[in-house]
Amino acid sequence: MGYNLLRSIEFCCAWLPAIAACEGKIAVGRETGTYARILESIELRLSELAGAEGWRGRTEDEQFFTALSATPSTDDTILAAAKAMRSRLSVLVAELRGGLASCTHAVLDEPTELLLRSASALIGDASAHIPFDANSVHVAYRGDEIMPPLVARPAREQRLQLRTGQGCNWADAIHTPEGRMDIIHEIFIEIEIPATEVCAMNIACFRDAPLKFKLDMARQVWDESRHASVALARFREIGGEPGIRQYSESLWGHWRRGSDVIDRLCIQQIVQEGNALDSVCSLANMFRKAGDEPTAEMFMFFAADEELHTRYGNYWTLAFLGGDKHAYRQRVDAAAELIGALLPGRRPVNVPARLRGGFAHDIVDDLVRRQAERGA
Repeated sequence: MGYNLLRSIEFCCAWLPAIAACEGKIAVGRETGTYARILESIELRLSELAGAEGWRGRTEDEQFFTALSATPSTDDTILAAAKAMRSRLSVLVAELRGGLASCTHAVLDEPTELLLRSASALIGDASAHIPFDANSVHVAYRGDEIMPPLVARPAREQRLQLRTGQGCNWADAIHTPEGRMDIIHEIFIEIEIPATEVCAMNIACFRDAPLKFKLDMARQVWDESRHASVALARFREIGGEPGIRQYSESLWGHWRRGSDVIDRLCIQQIVQEGNALDSVCSLANMFRKAGDEPTAEMFMFFAADEELHTRYGNYWTLAFLGGDKHAYRQRVDAAAELIGALLPGRRPVNVPARLRGGFAHDIVDDLVRRQAERGA
């Protein structure tokens, strides 16, 4: 089961940037988070069982994924393939629950039954019975199994037109209902949607990374998908119509400049999301002063998740660097320079949020000092 969940997460992450429809991306992003939650529970249960094996799949499992890897890159075919993958997982859960129930001492493994019951509730009940050969040849997960092709640029809906210049001026736009709609849509399509994509690509591109890293990135994919969903709903609630709108590929382009997983974590989770910790409260206050309390609350909810995401970035960057704090500083500064970002940004450093977001005390002190020295 764990093998199939891990492969399903990889496929979702490869497909997500290739889907043009934003709501399709959101749906696959939320699937990714669901599968990661179940896999995390299985990993915990395996750690409790003496002699439990690692991730192993049957030859027919990999045959299934090999067939799926040839899925044409259109929204309809990708979403249909994702549905087939979910159905297969529901069958696997049902098979496991049935096998466990038939054991003489099933009550002894009640924790596993509860786990599988929860997985069944999340994925859905099996709609068909697929008998699996108990004598199948098992293969261990290697990390080089076949994958769907990865895109060089994320797909977008036809209504969206690529913009190369600056977006709207938020300080001016906040004063009109139309301007506030523009801000929300810009955050939806230029921050939340591409953040979902780059975190998915961290899983698809760096398959030799530890499982815990993949689960953390999958959690962020889930978070960013939910943010995008809520932002789109809010945009519509206040009268927004999608229509023809512009967007930029700034966030994706910045992420692509990284040469390895450390670069890409530094660019997205540490520099860009770290600076967002300093600015999101100001953005919420702008909406609050404009009389839009629901949108202000939405952004503050986002802010809590951003602290988790910067913790991921800080933890894994240090982990991949073997705990070398000097190398950490060098890589973060280099990442900021690579994308032309101020570090910290122009908003006052939000010390409590930065500390909750996994930035060390001395790093936060240094950010405050830098900002004071440049007169920000």
